[in-house]
Amino acid sequence: MSPSLVETFTLPLSAGILADFLSHQGIRAYFVGGVIRDSLLKIKTDDIDVAVEGNALIIGKAAASKLKGTYIELDRDRGICRVVVAGEKGFQVDFVSANEGIKEDLARRDFTVDSMAIDIESIRTNEGKVSFATSNLIDPLNGRRDLHLGKLRAVSSSSLADDPVRLMRAVRLSSQYGFGLEDRTYGQIKHIAPQLKRIAPERIRDEFLKTLSLPGASESIRLMDKLGLLEQIIPEINQSRGIVQPKEHYWTVFNHLIECVGQLERILQPQLQKSG
Repeated sequence: MSPSLVETFTLPLSAGILADFLSHQGIRAYFVGGVIRDSLLKIKTDDIDVAVEGNALIIGKAAASKLKGTYIELDRDRGICRVVVAGEKGFQVDFVSANEGIKEDLARRDFTVDSMAIDIESIRTNEGKVSFATSNLIDPLNGRRDLHLGKLRAVSSSSLADDPVRLMRAVRLSSQYGFGLEDRTYGQIKHIAPQLKRIAPERIRDEFLKTLSLPGASESIRLMDKLGLLEQIIPEINQSRGIVQPKEHYWTVFNHLIECVGQLERILQPQLQKSG
C-alpha cells in the first residue's frame, strides 16, 4: 500500500501528553484496549489504558506527579493503578504492568475488540491532532476484524472465567456499541454465569449500574436473563417468573418488573423514544 493511502485514526490529545511523558522517561509503553477500540470506531473518549514494561505503580505515581493528577492504586498484586487529571481538559488513565510483552498482555484481556495496541513510539502529533496508522496496529487476535463484523468474541476459553465480572461487561459492551455476542462466547457466558457469585458485590454493582445508564436498559436486562446472569445478581427475581397478575395487567410479574425499567427510561430520556 502506498504511504499516502495508509489509514490513520485520531487519539485523544491526552494520549499525546502521556506519550511524551513516557517517551522522555525511556519507558516502553503501549496504548491498549478501549482507547484503541473507540479510536477505530471514531468515538471520542477520555478513558485511556496504558500497558508498560516496568512497574506500573511506580510509573503511575511519577505520571501523577508530573501531570498534577491524583494517583489511585487499583490492584497492587496485578500492578494496576489509575491517574485522574482534573480540569476542563481532564482525563483518566489506567496503567498496567506488561512485563511479559505486549502480546502476552493482550492475550489475557477479555474480548478481541479490546485486545489491540499501539506502541507509543508509533504515535504522531501534527497540527494539534494525535494519531496512529493502522499499519502500526498490534492486533494478534484479529480484534479489528471483529470490530468490523460487530462481534464480541472472548479472547480465549479462560479469559471470562479468569474474571467473571467480564460476563457483565459483555452485556454492557453489547448494549453500548451494538455488538452481537459470538456464538461460542454466548455459550461460555451461560456456562460461567454461576461463578459471578464469587465476585465482590461492589464490582457487580458498578457494572450493572453502568449498563442501566445506557439506552435500551430493559433489553440489556433481558439479555442478562437469557445468559443466566440476572438470577445470579438478583436471585429473588426467580420468584416472579410465571406469576400472572389480575386482568388489569398485561404482563406477568417478571415481565412487568423489566418493562418498568423500559418505561422509566422513556420518561427520563424522552429523546430516546422510538416512533411507532
